[in-house]
Amino acid sequence: MLREFKFPADTDVLFDLLPKAFQYPENPAWSIQQDEVQNMQDTMKMVRRLWPLLAIVGALSPAFRNAFRGFIWQEDNKAVGLVNTGTQGTGGRWFIGNVGVLPDYRRRGLARKLVEASVDLARRNKATMVWLDVIPGNVPAYKLYENLGFVHYDSAVELEQNGATTPAAIPLPQGYRLEPAAQFDWRPRYELAKRITPPNVQAFEPVTEDQFKVPLVIRPLAMLFSRIGGSRRQQFWVYAPDGQVVGTISYSVRTSPGGVNSVGGKLDPAHAHIAPALVSFLLNEIARQSPGRRIDTTSQLWQPALTNALCDVGFTVRNEMHRMGLKF
Repeated sequence: MLREFKFPADTDVLFDLLPKAFQYPENPAWSIQQDEVQNMQDTMKMVRRLWPLLAIVGALSPAFRNAFRGFIWQEDNKAVGLVNTGTQGTGGRWFIGNVGVLPDYRRRGLARKLVEASVDLARRNKATMVWLDVIPGNVPAYKLYENLGFVHYDSAVELEQNGATTPAAIPLPQGYRLEPAAQFDWRPRYELAKRITPPNVQAFEPVTEDQFKVPLVIRPLAMLFSRIGGSRRQQFWVYAPDGQVVGTISYSVRTSPGGVNSVGGKLDPAHAHIAPALVSFLLNEIARQSPGRRIDTTSQLWQPALTNALCDVGFTVRNEMHRMGLKF
């Protein structure tokens, strides 16, 4: 039986189902790791704790109204499959994530039912497109999405490092500088993304302001999330000698026990030579603030300078991911 899940009532169901539905004994690299479970559970606990406030914000803000949607498949008096879906900004873009079915219930078409329900929900809400990520080696899932009309338009690699090794600090070349970004300072990220995102990606995901600009009604909630979410994030602008923003980098460090740290960034390919300095800065900041935890990141294949710089300091490829989109 398919049903839409409800926050906060179904958070306990998700706590139980998520770690089990994303185990792949035949491909351990695909399986969710325990530190990732901790991050996800902390997020869901925060959502449950703040749900009355989230419901009010959702009623006031179109950008937040469909932020926490999804479906559960129930069978044998228990939840055996799930999918999350929701909006990305206000431009009609929806995402599908966490398509998971318990191992004993796979190969029975349940994932298809969950994804179809999510696509139908997006369509009913006047979506312009919906996207999802899939491991290309997961052939049944990839074929399912192709059969539903999804098209592969972007690729990325998931990288990880055990956090035990910190590279020597590398100074930025003369004239370049880093400056901390204010939490809601969005325009430099938007302008950089619009300039460097490849046309084939923008054909499915046009770079628009609504993807980056946080509505005023949501900002107090975002500040509260950052305080009690179990992690602390900091973003930086990368300035070239001529004063132009040519990159944006960030780290997220755990402030609660367990969990995983992460880094991220985008860099104008014309300034690829500064990637090693940016990576060394991020890893040294993490080592100073939250040492000893695994570090993960996702890097688009069209960002080879950052990917190569991460691999040079001990990151290894865990999975490749294909992004697939369906236009309405």
